[in-house]
Amino acid sequence: SVRKKTLTLKVTIKNNTNQLVKTTVLPSVWEAGEKVFDISPQPVKINPNNSIEITLIHPWENPHLWHPTDPHLYELRVALKDGDLWRDRFGFREFWAEGNLYYLNGKIAKLWRIAAYTGVISTMRDIFKTFKYDYDTTPGCYIVRAREPGSADLAIADEAGMLVHPAVNIVGTGPNDYTLMSEEYWANSKIMTQACTKAFRNHP
Repeated sequence: SVRKKTLTLKVTIKNNTNQLVKTTVLPSVWEAGEKVFDISPQPVKINPNNSIEITLIHPWENPHLWHPTDPHLYELRVALKDGDLWRDRFGFREFWAEGNLYYLNGKIAKLWRIAAYTGVISTMRDIFKTFKYDYDTTPGCYIVRAREPGSADLAIADEAGMLVHPAVNIVGTGPNDYTLMSEEYWANSKIMTQACTKAFRNHP
């Protein structure tokens, strides 16, 4: 969170064995191959054929913020004491809404949406090159609406400074008078939105 000056990690650890596993989670943040800081180790116990989720919060006063004009990336490494290692790149940024305005890192973000179908990975990069100059002349950002973006598409977007709006179909025919009055429609919309946000939360 840019506003709280903290980095929050939600880490899921799965035990695929038939025995109780005791280990220690060892997270760290890296930049260009150099360690920025360690996050406090967290001992865990995982029951056989089960999984747990832990939440770790670490203060971060002066991160290099990700922005479309400066798409700076860090790498999160989460190791287990027994040797397993997981890595993921991320841009430190915060995007939120207040009233009818969007904010990116504390500044108003006026968004212009363009569409891309992600069958060809280079499509998103090529579209971004077409519009990138506008960042220097207008007080806003382009956001790419992408259908079912994969990990490779998101990596390109992160590196290039592209905000991504994943296209999600909640109902096949779109909202109408019947569905808009349906409590089930709004309940399903909430579930889909939350799932989509969780799936793409490591990417701008």
